[in-house]
Order: sequence, then C-alpha cells, then structure tokens
Amino acid sequence: MKYDELKAGITDHLNKAAEDFFIIGYFLRQINDGELYLTDGYKTIWEFAKGEYGLSTSSASRFMGINARFTIDDGQHMDEKYIGMGPSKLQEMLTLSDAELEKVTKEMTVKQIRDLKKPEPVSYYGLTKTVYEEGSTLSTPGCGHKHDCFTCAMPCELRQEDRYCVDAPLGNPYPCNRMAEEARKDMAAGMYKEACQFLNPELAEHRAGDNEPSPCCRNCEHKAVCYSCCEKVKQEVEAEKRKKAAEIKKEIEAKKPDPTKADYEPFYRWIDGDEKDLSTAALKKNYSHAGGGGAYDLKDYQGSSRGLSLNHKREVTWAAASKELRAIQEEKKSAFEKLQDRVGAYRDEQRKGVRTLDEAFKEAQEEKTKQEKRPDIDGCIREFYGDLYESTKQVIKNRDAKAITKQFKSECGETFEEGKHYGCTESAINLHTNEGTKVVTWGRFAKQLFQFLDRNPDIEKGVEPEIIDAEFKEIDEEPEKAEVLEPENDKNGKKNDEKAENLTLSEENDEDEGDLEAYELRHVAELLRTVKRDLEAGREAKAPATFMRNQRIRFDALSLLFEKLRKEAEDD
Repeated sequence: MKYDELKAGITDHLNKAAEDFFIIGYFLRQINDGELYLTDGYKTIWEFAKGEYGLSTSSASRFMGINARFTIDDGQHMDEKYIGMGPSKLQEMLTLSDAELEKVTKEMTVKQIRDLKKPEPVSYYGLTKTVYEEGSTLSTPGCGHKHDCFTCAMPCELRQEDRYCVDAPLGNPYPCNRMAEEARKDMAAGMYKEACQFLNPELAEHRAGDNEPSPCCRNCEHKAVCYSCCEKVKQEVEAEKRKKAAEIKKEIEAKKPDPTKADYEPFYRWIDGDEKDLSTAALKKNYSHAGGGGAYDLKDYQGSSRGLSLNHKREVTWAAASKELRAIQEEKKSAFEKLQDRVGAYRDEQRKGVRTLDEAFKEAQEEKTKQEKRPDIDGCIREFYGDLYESTKQVIKNRDAKAITKQFKSECGETFEEGKHYGCTESAINLHTNEGTKVVTWGRFAKQLFQFLDRNPDIEKGVEPEIIDAEFKEIDEEPEKAEVLEPENDKNGKKNDEKAENLTLSEENDEDEGDLEAYELRHVAELLRTVKRDLEAGREAKAPATFMRNQRIRFDALSLLFEKLRKEAEDD
C-alpha cells in the first residue's frame, strides 16, 4: 500500500473510533442515569466501567463527555460537523468554550485546537499587545497604544524588546541588565529587596510627561553595599571610593615634611651614587618599583611611578629627586678633585724642593701645639678643684679620703659636667695631661688631691697665686730631637695607621750632595707620613675605592721599606 493509502486508512479507523467512543459514552450515560450498575453490586458508574470493561475513570469520563457535548439530541446521534474529527481532537475540544468551539474546523490539528484554549497575554498594566492597522508607519512595540517596551521598566509577560539603560545614548542604546528574570531573582533574594526600585516601582523616580516609574541603581541609597546593583553603577561606586582614597592620601602627604639633604645623602650612599646615572629617567626605571632601607641612616624609601618617598616623608617627583642627588654627586666629585689637587700640589712641592724636611717637621709640631695645649697633672687637679661646689670643698678640708671618695662617686660620676681637661665616670676620673690621658680611680685621686692642696695651701684658702701661664706646661723654644717610631703590625697583618701618626723626622737634615736619587730612613718616614695624611683625607671625602686601595698599597710598601732601613741602621 502507498503512503497516502496508509494515512487514509488511519483516518478512517480514527473516525470510526470517535463514533464508537460517542456510542460507548451514550450507553454509560444511560446506565448511570438509571443507576443500573447497582444490579451487579457496584456503587458507582466508575466502579462498573472498571470492573466490567477495564476502563479507567478518566477514559469513562471522556467517553461520557464526548457524547454529552457533541450530540444533537439526547445522545443517540453526533452532530454532523464533528463526525470524522477523531477521538484526540474531540478530547481537546471538551474544554473549549462555546465561542472557541465555533472557531474549530476539521482541518485543524490537535496543537492548533489546544492553542485556542490559551488566554491572550496582557501587560503589567492589564493591556493587550499594541496592534497597528495595516500600512501604518508606526511600529513601536508596546501595549494598549499607551506604553512602549523601549522605556518601560515593569515586569511583563507581553514584553517584546528590552528596556534601554537610562545612561545609554539614544543613538546607540543598550539594554538595562536589571530587567532579566535572573537579575530579578537576585534582587528578590537580597538584603535590600524592600527598598529595590525594580521590585517596588512606586519608590522610583517618575518621568515627566507620562509619569511612568524609571528605576535605576544609580538613584538607590544602598548602591555601595547592594550585591544586586548593576555592574555599571558598581564601577562608578568603586571609582568614587578610589577618588576619595586618593584625596585622603593627598591630604596625608601634604602634612608630611619635605625631605632634606640629610634624607637624600643616606639614599645616595645606599645606591652607591658616585658612579651611577642619576637622571630622572634612570632613577624612575631603576627604583619606581623598589623599596627598602635599614643602613646608612636610611630608615625607609619607597619608589612609585610618580616619585620617591624617603624616611616616611612627603613624596617628591623623580625630577626633584634627580636634582638633589646630582647636586650631592657634584659635591662629592668636587671634594675629590680638590683632594687630588692638594695631593698633587704637595708632591710638586716635594719634587721642586720648595719645603725642606725641617720646615715640614716644624709645621707639624706647630699644628699639633695649636690643636691642643694640655696642662700637667697638677694643672688638671687644680681645674677640677676649681669646678667643685663650696660644700664639697668644705668636706675636703677634713681630709677624709673615704668620705670624699664616696661623694665623688655619687655626685661627680653621674651629674658632674666634664671639664676641659678631665672627664668623670662612676669609678674613675680621666685626666687629659700633656703626657696623655691618665685614668685614676676616685680613691687614689682623693689622695693626689690632698697632696696637691697641701703643696698649694693658698688655693684651698681661695687665694690665686700669681703664676704666668700656670695652667699649661712651658713649651721649649727648640723641639727635642724627635724619636722615629716604628710602625707596628695590627692583628690583620696590616700596618697600624695610628702608630704611623707618631712618626717624626730626624733632627739631622743634611742632604746627600752626592747621588741625588739616594734616600735615607728620614726620607722614607716623611713619605710614610704624607701617604697616611692622604689616606685620612680620602676617608673624609669618601674617595673612590681605586684611589684608597692605591694609597693603602703605597703605605704598606713604605712601611716595609722603613722597617728594612731601620734594621740596617741598627746593624751598622
């Protein structure tokens, strides 16, 4: 059989089945109306249909309904317009209203009949879809010719297009993402649902003209904390927070003091700025993402893309930092150049013979005398006694060494100011004499004080003896023959710089008129002292490591030569 013949066979038997359902329904209705099922002991028609024929309640109900709805008399005959529609269509048609039933045709499918039962959707305002007459130039989707979907923010089954974001330009609008069903669920589950304008349109601003509500997260008082707020407004809130934080940081920075040279110099040493490129670009490249501190008196430094902060003070631009650091670099360079000039000039003088060794020795002695004139031990004791309180002097008159020792320890060791030529500690007194510093315990010093006062009774009586330059020891017009001291090795195997300070020249200064290149022990001593002076000056000026290393080599070499010549002189 062909396909068309098969389809026709199915339709024919369905039509016959529909007529059979109609007749079965008629018989069931008659048995039900006369309660004939009681004869066989059944209580209801449904028990009868199930017990006698295996029909379910729903099937028996449909058969009886089809018979009652689609008959032209008391159920014995079907209305002709429904004959041949099939049982499935008749079942769908049972729930249609009379008006809907009039729309049914034999050509309609089961789905089409089922769609007739759906109610026509209405909008939030209870209006149906706006329908324009054929040929109308208007096409804006909305409802009831009163509301447009484009500007409406109400939840609606009839919505035909998205409501646009109120912040979007009309030339390029984009939808409000709070209108989606998922977004509404989030808002309904949130902490601020009672205040949400989208869930409670009456809380929103109403547009002028149509007076329709226009909810927007930007106008919500909870936008800074509501997790259901739209992303665009969240970004605006975050931007505002960053702006306020920047303003607060700016105020805090404005109250900080500006960095001074005392802050720049530790940073200069930290980065070893002598040989560095300290331009603005170089500093920003190397230190914009760096930080640290803890050495060279640099408490802290922090670099950023904007500038440099030193020791927790106000941040300065990289240009300003570059200017200060380059000034320090020029200052260091100038100091080093001056040192080089000084060393060169001194060596020129030596080569030209401008200064004799005696003159150099005399200048060194005069310089040492100018730096400090120290008295002898009696002068130190006299100065200390003159600074004592009158009450203490009265105790000293009793010559009780134990009592005055105790008083010295309790008073002078903690509160007594240090004099010019003495210094007090808890256990002893340091006397700075012309022979060096003498450390004397308080007990021994008390005895020396008593002996001094016994030799000078007028001082204790308050009478000052007429002594010319009594405080200082008389200086000989002619210096004694200086002793040439030997440089000693320290624990590290290097020559001790402090020992070399005592090197002096021999009083003999006769030059060898023979070989002009010959040298003696005194010549080496002079050069050794010169090199040591250069080393000290280099340390003060923070000279480069290369210069300091070369000077140290010269010093060590001259020290070895000095030792060799000294031993040769002793052997001779």
